[in-house]
Amino acid sequence: IRLLPDRFAVYLCQLLEDEDSGVLREAARTAGACHNRQYVSLLIGLLGNPEVRPAAVEALLQYG
Repeated sequence: IRLLPDRFAVYLCQLLEDEDSGVLREAARTAGACHNRQYVSLLIGLLGNPEVRPAAVEALLQYG
């Protein structure tokens, strides 16, 4: 999904709200690599999930 163009951002937003922690971790990593600010609030929301928190923190750090 990291290789997809920006027009697929709506799908990444959906993945950042998925119930599966594996999906959430990969979506967070992808959001961090994309540097698209529309994902920041969703990544912040993931900080409350202990299973996903490390990936969310890493993704947010990539925004600088």
